Amino acid sequence: MRGLPLKNLVGRRIELLTFTKRGDLQWQAKIRRKGYPQESKTFDTKADAEKWARSIAREMGRGRFVSSAEAESTTFTEALDRYEREIASHKRGATEEKSIIRQLRDSWLANRPLAAIRRPDIAKLRDEWCVTHSPATVVRRLAVAFFHSRAQGTGLGEHIQPGRTGAQTYDQE
Repeated sequence: MRGLPLKNLVGRRIELLTFTKRGDLQWQAKIRRKGYPQESKTFDTKADAEKWARSIAREMGRGRFVSSAEAESTTFTEALDRYEREIASHKRGATEEKSIIRQLRDSWLANRPLAAIRRPDIAKLRDEWCVTHSPATVVRRLAVAFFHSRAQGTGLGEHIQPGRTGAQTYDQE
């Protein structure tokens, strides 16, 4: 086990990357950095562990790192509940947003962990809605589900980067 300290310009240690061999077949990478929770992950090769650790350290250095631990243990429904409780209920359009949240809870994404939701999933949901709803309705629903909550810091959209992927676009018909 050997830690690789990185120092800032003043010479103070700001993070420590540690790689530990676990048995004959695996390596564990640990990252400790001031101001962030400790992160660790296990890999089959030391090279993979080092690559992951350096990418996470780079994200932390840029201030763009978001821990995936909460996203892996939080379902889409739990995040929607939190958004409704902490944000939506205090808005002028609370009734409309709560209606959209109820519909999102009924979607096939509801029981998935946030960390498991990917752009193609969002595109699929969007494309399903485009068949039965107007483009403005689809945009409002996506905004409630991903964009508003991300801006408010509830964590719902932190791990999801919705984009315009998929074959169908709003202006098709």
